[in-house]
Amino acid sequence: MKMCLSLLLLLTVITGCSGDLKGEEAPKPKVEIWDIEKQSKVEIQHLERTICWNDCGGVLNAGIDSQEKPKIVDVGKHSVSISFKDMKPKPSTINLINETTGEQIKLDSDWVTLSPPSNGETVYRLHFYWNGKGGSSLGESTYRFGVITSDTY
Repeated sequence: MKMCLSLLLLLTVITGCSGDLKGEEAPKPKVEIWDIEKQSKVEIQHLERTICWNDCGGVLNAGIDSQEKPKIVDVGKHSVSISFKDMKPKPSTINLINETTGEQIKLDSDWVTLSPPSNGETVYRLHFYWNGKGGSSLGESTYRFGVITSDTY
């Protein structure tokens, strides 16, 4: 009987210490523009990296190298839509950083629309955090993309 109770207690402790996050990597947002010619949404190419997932006691991967530039996508005069509503689980904190200007915005909704400036390339970084009980870090990921506006469409 003591053996069964000890085993049950051990399983409870192991289960209680494991993270709440499922899967191998962090979920990703949808970053898209509306393509008039195709009459559909088009996903913007990006760089992504799961820094840590389910156990952030030791960082598994380095963040995206800021020297590595994402492909710059011509968005014409269109806005960029970013949706977080399908991310499961939802991040605890989402930061949007305009790497070109240094501006940082904490986001708290399921989506955001960006109107990139018309004066050159802009690189954006989304930084996601998932927190557990007591504020412990369960997951962290980054997502970078670049855009340029033009008179194309």
